[in-house]
Parts: sequence; structure tokens; C-alpha cells
Amino acid sequence: MTTKRRSANGAATSIAQPKVEGTTRFKLWRDNKIANEYTVTAQEIADRFFASDLFKEWEKEVWTWLDRVWRIFVGKKDGLDSVMEDEDYVKMGSFISDQYRTRRKSA
Repeated sequence: MTTKRRSANGAATSIAQPKVEGTTRFKLWRDNKIANEYTVTAQEIADRFFASDLFKEWEKEVWTWLDRVWRIFVGKKDGLDSVMEDEDYVKMGSFISDQYRTRRKSA
């Protein structure tokens, strides 16, 4: 995975990101509180996302980008009810997209 960033002079640069595996652990904070820090694997997050009512609604009638639905799920009370580091949203979003494509191919 590659992330594009802008340097101080405005030039675009690409930074290679390590590929996220199902066993990759992510740090989250429930209720956006430091004391509520916990970790969970990428696969556990993906499984919960794909089993959620939010994802099932989205899949019936695609109403926005998958990445937006994923980010909504993280913060929703009936989702993860958590926040994560900005760069982890991107990494996990790529994992979710890969998992979604795999699920569609096998269906």
C-alpha cells in the first residue's frame, strides 16, 4: 500500500506502508478516552464490520463509499464506539476493501 503526501513545497511524495495482515493489531480508544485503550486484530475488526447492520444496509443500497461506511462504523455506538489513529483508519480501510473484494469474488 502506498500513501501520498505533500512535502513543504507542495510536491507529492509516495510513502510505502506495510501491508496489513489479519493478525495485525490496532490500538483503539472506546468513547474517545485514553483510559479506554484496547487492541484488536484487523480480522476481528473486519468480521465485526461485515456482520454489522450498517454494512448490511450499505450492501443492499450502496449510498456512499465503503471507506466512509467503515469510518462511521468505528465511531457508532452499535459499531466499535471507538476512535483510532488517523493513519490506522487508512491502513484498516485498505484491509476492509481487500476483504470486501475477496468476499464478492467468492460469493
